[in-house]
Amino acid sequence: MEGIIPSKAPVGSILNDVEITAKNLLDGPSLGAKLEKTGEIDIVGTDVKFVSGQTMTADFDLTGAAVGFRDVVVTNGDGCEGTGPGLFEIYN
Repeated sequence: MEGIIPSKAPVGSILNDVEITAKNLLDGPSLGAKLEKTGEIDIVGTDVKFVSGQTMTADFDLTGAAVGFRDVVVTNGDGCEGTGPGLFEIYN
């Protein structure tokens, strides 16, 4: 995992086409993204799209999300996961 744009948003936001960058992305049936925080429900990306070997996009609904930093977890098309610790912040 390398990054996410935007890297922060307020609670209640609906984010479309969030750009996630990583090395060696692979398209495939397992392609996915989520925002994780220990003790909180994962925010699973929807409408996930492969753009290139370094970029993918996803939509995230932050309605009711807890504030704080979240890990960005990408699942490659082949099922392998990568994590960017604390790369995304949800704020009030």
